[in-house]
Amino acid sequence: MLSRTARSRMRTRVFYRILGVWLVFMSCLVLIGEARISVRPRYVYFYNCAGQLLKLDIRTRRVIYRREFSMMDGIPQGVVDGCLSSSLRFDARRGLLYGVFPREAKVTEDGTRHYKIVVFQLPQLKISGTIEIEPPLESPPALLVSEDGRRLLVSYLMSAGEKPPSGAQSTGVIAIYDAASLKVIGSLHLPAAPATPALKDDGRGVDGPVYFSEDAYLGEDGRTIYDRDRIITINDQRATLRRLDPDRILDHSPSPQLRSLEARNPSTGKAYLPVKYADSAAGHALLFGASTPGAWDVFFTVNLNDYRTSAIIKGPVVTSSTLHLTPNAKQAVVEEIEKPRKNGEDRQPSKAGRVLVYDMASGRQILQFKNAQLSDSRSRLLSITPDGATMFFAVSDGLLVSGPARGLAESPKVAFPVDQWTRGVFADR
Repeated sequence: MLSRTARSRMRTRVFYRILGVWLVFMSCLVLIGEARISVRPRYVYFYNCAGQLLKLDIRTRRVIYRREFSMMDGIPQGVVDGCLSSSLRFDARRGLLYGVFPREAKVTEDGTRHYKIVVFQLPQLKISGTIEIEPPLESPPALLVSEDGRRLLVSYLMSAGEKPPSGAQSTGVIAIYDAASLKVIGSLHLPAAPATPALKDDGRGVDGPVYFSEDAYLGEDGRTIYDRDRIITINDQRATLRRLDPDRILDHSPSPQLRSLEARNPSTGKAYLPVKYADSAAGHALLFGASTPGAWDVFFTVNLNDYRTSAIIKGPVVTSSTLHLTPNAKQAVVEEIEKPRKNGEDRQPSKAGRVLVYDMASGRQILQFKNAQLSDSRSRLLSITPDGATMFFAVSDGLLVSGPARGLAESPKVAFPVDQWTRGVFADR
């Protein structure tokens, strides 16, 4: 039998051991939270080429406000030969919205203009800082914000007048800024050819400059940039560029369905996979192929890091503009098209006004909804919430918002002048 004092000491030791384990556990949670911020967006900001901005509540579908960037200090009015606003990005940690804007209303005689990055504090949309991009450019730069909010990546192609003496066709630049001070902390100037010491080639050949577009997004490690079928890794002022190689998919996936898409080079007899790119999200690319000549009706995702594939889905005919991937890469969304016949002759394909959603793990169709406004050839899917539950479609002079349960049947149209450059940015404020 233990004495009362011994039992008391044992209980005390057990208590402190449990407390120590709990403190370690909570510290790990804090560290994980510091390294990775998960934001459940409440709002979406839509912007168009003319610099008009719409803030929409995702849950209530209520318009919070509308703004004109041209009415703000330091942003030019009457911009011609290009868009007023582009590449808007949200910083969840600091509640900031970054955007690219021209510094002059018109381009110069050589087709270039200067640009600047404007930093807005949300939700007030108050300007809190600017970065001026010094070399004049032929097109606006693209932005990425690291998930911890500490780094801002700015990428652009230098204009013809800024060509390096080596004679490269064009030069890509990736500048890295400290988000707090808005000062440059690193920069990569990478000619297209020949490769420089700053550029490591993976052996497949670099057929273009290292830069990223407005379609790019950062991977979970904060150093890998996925830009359509291009993967850029930045490490210690060096960059590695590689492209998705469809032929390697056959080496990593023994799927008979994939093998059925295989073709042979008539000259060499070598097997290759004739697929097209549609979309990319969460480190995966969405590709599609043809089960029979002209019938592009097979699609699947491939992991851009290890070439593993999802289920191979045989569905409706798709195109690169009607096949989409949700941000978590778990579902594919198809804007169905149909090829009607009249007097026994095939007519031009047109949109059917129906949306189909497929689970990429099982390959099953899990949702279908229809709306007559989506039959318009100008309609298109604009944005999907990170969880894939809500979709925003551009229709004539407005937006349609879908929900996971009712689809678009009862969705009122939100008035907004949508154009081909309209994009959405999700935010929590």
